[in-house]
Amino acid sequence: MLLWVGLGNPGREHSRQRHNVGFMALDALARRHGFTPWRQRFKGEVCEGMVGGHKVLALKPLTYMNDSGTSVQPAAPAPAPSVAATFPISPIRRSASLWDNLPAPVRNRRPMTFEELDQNYGYVLYRVALAKGQGGRLSLKGMHSYAQVYVDRKLIGTLDRRLDQDMIDLPRQAAPATLDILVENTGRVNYSHAIRTEQTGLTGAVTLDGQPLEDWRMFRLPMDDLSSLRMTGAACTGPCFYEAEMTVGQPADTYLDMRGAHKGQLWLGEHNLGRFWSIGPVHTLYTPAPWLRQGANRITFFDLTGDASDRLTTLAAPVFGRITNRREAQ
Repeated sequence: MLLWVGLGNPGREHSRQRHNVGFMALDALARRHGFTPWRQRFKGEVCEGMVGGHKVLALKPLTYMNDSGTSVQPAAPAPAPSVAATFPISPIRRSASLWDNLPAPVRNRRPMTFEELDQNYGYVLYRVALAKGQGGRLSLKGMHSYAQVYVDRKLIGTLDRRLDQDMIDLPRQAAPATLDILVENTGRVNYSHAIRTEQTGLTGAVTLDGQPLEDWRMFRLPMDDLSSLRMTGAACTGPCFYEAEMTVGQPADTYLDMRGAHKGQLWLGEHNLGRFWSIGPVHTLYTPAPWLRQGANRITFFDLTGDASDRLTTLAAPVFGRITNRREAQ
C-alpha cells in the first residue's frame, strides 16, 4: 500500500489558503480516482482507493502543519532498524594531485563567479601571475564560501566566509610567481534579502596592496566526473585525490569514519557519498547497503590538505562531536 499525505491546516478559515494546497491536491485525486469517503483516523482524515494498480491510503493530518508528524507516524510505522556492520579498508593505494589534473582554463580580465562559469557546485581554482616584488595584503571581497590561498603551490592560508574572513597577507615575491586561490562552494544563502544577489566564488574585487589583479585563468572543478583522474602509486600532499578499497562480505549499512582525513569529498564507486570536514560535528558518512557489493568496493576521496596520514575505517554507528572553528591549516 502507498501512503499519500497532503499537508494543511484544519478549519474553514484555512480551507482556501495556499498553505492548504496539500489538502486540495488529495481532495482532487480522491475525486478523480473514486476513493472511499473521508473518515476520521490517525488524528486526521483518510480515504482509500486504487491508482495505477496500487492501493493508496490518502491522509490529511488535522494536527496543523507544523505537527503533522504526530498524524503521519502511526499511519506509516517505521520499519525495523537495519543492522550496521564494519568492513576493512585498505591503506591508500593510489593518489593524484589536483595540480596535475586540472582541466582547460577559462580566461578573463577579472575573476568570474561560479554562476558566470555555469557551475553549480564543487570548486573553482582561480590563477593569476604575480610579478617580482609583489606582495602585501590580498583582499577577496565577497569570497563565497571557503578559500585556500597558494603561492607557487605553497599553502599561505585559508579564508572562511562563516568567520567573515576575506583578507590575507602574501610575502613579497623574490621572483615572478603564481597565485592560486582554490574556492569551494559550501552552500548558498537561501533566505533574507541576501538571496536576491547570492553568488558563489570570487564575487567582488580582488586586490593586492590595494591594486586590482587582472588577467585570470579559472579552472572549473565541479567534481562530477572522476574518470579522467591520473592516479599513480606516488605519495601525494596537499589538495589530492586518494583511492582505497573496502572489502565487503555480506553487504550491510556502515559508516565511514572520516576522522583520519581533513576536508573534502568522498565517492563510493560512482556514488557521491558527501563532504567531510574535521571540525565536525558529523565525523562519519552513512554508507547504505544497496550501494555496496560483495567483494572489493572502490573508495575515492578528495582532501584539501591531504598527506601520508590520511586513512579511513568503518564503524557500526555514526559519530557526532562538538563543532569547532579550529582547522589544521590555521
